Amino acid sequence: MSWSPPKAVVSDAAPESVHGACNLAVNNQGALGISWLDKIVSEHQYDKVYKMGDLVINEYHETYDLRFIASVDGGESFLKPARVSSQTSKPKSGHAGRFFPGSDYMFMDSAGDGAFHPLWPDSRTGIFQLHTAKVTIKP
Repeated sequence: MSWSPPKAVVSDAAPESVHGACNLAVNNQGALGISWLDKIVSEHQYDKVYKMGDLVINEYHETYDLRFIASVDGGESFLKPARVSSQTSKPKSGHAGRFFPGSDYMFMDSAGDGAFHPLWPDSRTGIFQLHTAKVTIKP
């Protein structure tokens, strides 16, 4: 019927990080889970810029991790955010015209046991591959 006022979910984020490409899911116990890519781009955003035909390729000096946070009280408060990815992603290219690092390949759902299952593009090897993890919350 109405929207509540906007609220900061993560208040202690590093100033150089860029949050984006988030997903939301609600489990069978009513907990809200939010996953997002936490990206850091160096002060020299592009390591290399070159052209391939008409396509401009930007090689970023960037890293990112998948993070997760949950609320068990309808969004009134949030538990401490947690890193989900076990290794930091370091893509070899700037995604050449792609959405924020492969974000169109992100998804999250919850299972019957209440666990959340995010899916994200991971490039820890320099090549994008889809990764997933089981995330359980402990209020």
